[in-house]
Amino acid sequence: MGLIAINNVIRKDSPIYYRHLYTGIAVVKAANNLLEAGIDFVIETNPLGIRTTNVTVNEEIDYPAQTLRKELKNAIEYLDKENRLPHQ
Repeated sequence: MGLIAINNVIRKDSPIYYRHLYTGIAVVKAANNLLEAGIDFVIETNPLGIRTTNVTVNEEIDYPAQTLRKELKNAIEYLDKENRLPHQ
């Protein structure tokens, strides 16, 4: 059980250069089923260079919401650190 992948990540235009807006699809395995949910997330850099990530799950799925958001946040931060998120 848990997060399998984040697919179809697309970066949205943002007029604020220190905020990066993305959308994608989270694939989660729960009770021998693969579930998909649309997600939006924002990576923001403050003046001290500290990056924060906020995740919104757009659909209800049969999986603990708090756990899913934590797994998504960790995966997104890893992708950002490895420079594997789309750039414009």
